[in-house]
Amino acid sequence: MNDLSIIGGRSRGSMIRLVRAGAGLFVSGFVAGLVVALIFHALITTFIIVAATVIVAIALVRMLVRRKS
Repeated sequence: MNDLSIIGGRSRGSMIRLVRAGAGLFVSGFVAGLVVALIFHALITTFIIVAATVIVAIALVRMLVRRKS
């Protein structure tokens, strides 16, 4: 007995097309997930750099104000 005949009685060609379509959807979803992860990584890195710059700027301003007074 052919194992593929158990699944809906489909021919082998249609099963291969179904597997290819499923693999295509998986890969496109995986790639989309990677793109979203890279975007979030870039945003978080940018946020950290901006926050560090602001903290250093505030510290410099406070230091300059203390020296003048």
